[in-house]
Amino acid sequence: PPVTTSVNVDATAPYVTSVTPPTNATYKTNNNVDFTANFSKAVDVSGTPRLTLTVGASTYYANYLSGTGTNALIFRYTVAAGHSDN
Repeated sequence: PPVTTSVNVDATAPYVTSVTPPTNATYKTNNNVDFTANFSKAVDVSGTPRLTLTVGASTYYANYLSGTGTNALIFRYTVAAGHSDN
């Protein structure tokens, strides 16, 4: 059998500690709005994660932009025509 005496396993999954929203402002069609999801420790991204947003009464998504290997992932939502919310 293989020797595993020097193998360490981190069994604690990272978790979201906070989400930093964009600055309060008026965003227009085609403006990019970035959100930062902060984690308890560095995360490696696989696949295409996204954040769920409620704009008005509708659901939209902010798509993963960058941050793999860090504890802060950036997600971007591009404002579309007719999307309006306070």
